[in-house]
Amino acid sequence: MINFESYPEEVQEYMKLFSEKLRIKIKNELVKERANELLKELKRGEEDFVFALSTLLEDGFKGYKNISLKALLDIFLQNKNDEDFIKIIEEVNSEM
Repeated sequence: MINFESYPEEVQEYMKLFSEKLRIKIKNELVKERANELLKELKRGEEDFVFALSTLLEDGFKGYKNISLKALLDIFLQNKNDEDFIKIIEEVNSEM
């Protein structure tokens, strides 16, 4: 968890809420992306899908639930571009 204690209480609350909303958005985007990848493999054929699924299951997959926001951001930025990240920041900001 990110430490916001050095900021005034009002700012801490905003930062915590923003971080949590950002975390949720990023997790949802990563899940959608992974699902789309699997669906593409399924459309290519059963063999491609089984290979993709077996790779996922064999190599293991750590769920996003307990991953830090920083780690989620790193994963997101490995798979997406800066514009996608800015879009998510703007979406979270508009929800605040």
